[in-house]
Amino acid sequence: MKKEEQFKIFNQATSATLKVFSEDETLEAHFTDTPIERLNSPILDFPTLDTKHPDYYYIRYLTDKNALQKRWEDPQINKAYKPSTSSAQSVFRSLNDTRLMVKAHKKYWRGIYNNFIYHYMKEAQDLGLLENDQINMLGRGLGISLALLDYMGYPLPPGLQAQAQAWLRQIQDELPSQDELEKILDDQNLWLKNLQKALRKLCPEEEDMKENPQEETHQKIENKGAKEGNSEQNPVDLEGNPGEEEGKEGTKGGSEQSTENPIGTEDFDAEVMQEKADGTFIQGSKPAYHIYTDKYDLIASATDLAPLNELEKLRQQLDEKTQNMQNVINRLANKLQRHLMTRQKRFWQFDLEDGILD
Repeated sequence: MKKEEQFKIFNQATSATLKVFSEDETLEAHFTDTPIERLNSPILDFPTLDTKHPDYYYIRYLTDKNALQKRWEDPQINKAYKPSTSSAQSVFRSLNDTRLMVKAHKKYWRGIYNNFIYHYMKEAQDLGLLENDQINMLGRGLGISLALLDYMGYPLPPGLQAQAQAWLRQIQDELPSQDELEKILDDQNLWLKNLQKALRKLCPEEEDMKENPQEETHQKIENKGAKEGNSEQNPVDLEGNPGEEEGKEGTKGGSEQSTENPIGTEDFDAEVMQEKADGTFIQGSKPAYHIYTDKYDLIASATDLAPLNELEKLRQQLDEKTQNMQNVINRLANKLQRHLMTRQKRFWQFDLEDGILD
């Protein structure tokens, strides 16, 4: 059988798997060289298989992951709990993936569980973490998933045991009991809520993350609805300030009206910096920007986050990806240089008939 026919059969099997495990007959797998995330679309993009060395296991992993997300995850809950920083988002995604893995294992879908494990093995190998108990902050997402699986007693290959135990030592004090985790598997909201402490332990930049953001989101929606209802029935906002119609009536009646700027516009009524005639700048009437706090700042060099060989590998990948963009980079650099060198100083002085215009 030719490889083209094999790929065609595999593509059909991928679409069938998506439909069966997601319980959604509308889903279709689409293989492309430039996969994108399609919001609210039944078409899911997958990377095109390499004709020489096709990685079927990786496509199976992506298929299983997407199908189980459609079946067992609520996008609104994900949106409510999603962290603000990219590093914490990878850990957050791993928390959800671990829940999917455990639920699949409990349903005796061991093939799905093994596809996830295969992907974890490959990721650990790329980071140089196989049979290694050293903590690598680039592998926080992988680490928390392995730690949870080991903590809950689910099987891991020997090559990942050292990593699982190393990360478990970091977060074990922040985890609920094994029995509690097993009980909340079917409730995504409780699962994410009870693992927030573990996430914040690995991602201190998310220390101010909400304990139960879903409740706050619902409260905002309710407040928004109440405000819209009040605006239609009575032109008085939630703070008790008169609305537009009431303000007009007050003006007709001769009552004094506030001349202050509306909320949000007072920040733009003056320039922070003012330019003098000689081209220099002076401080305006407003204070300069300052940080609120540096309590949660984390300063670390690249050598502390990754071993030297990994940094060299990443540098090589960057050079390879930007090689075709060198002309664009040079053009933008020249454009920026010309822009910086063409600073114009124009001013007018009273009773001056002759002068120089740059």
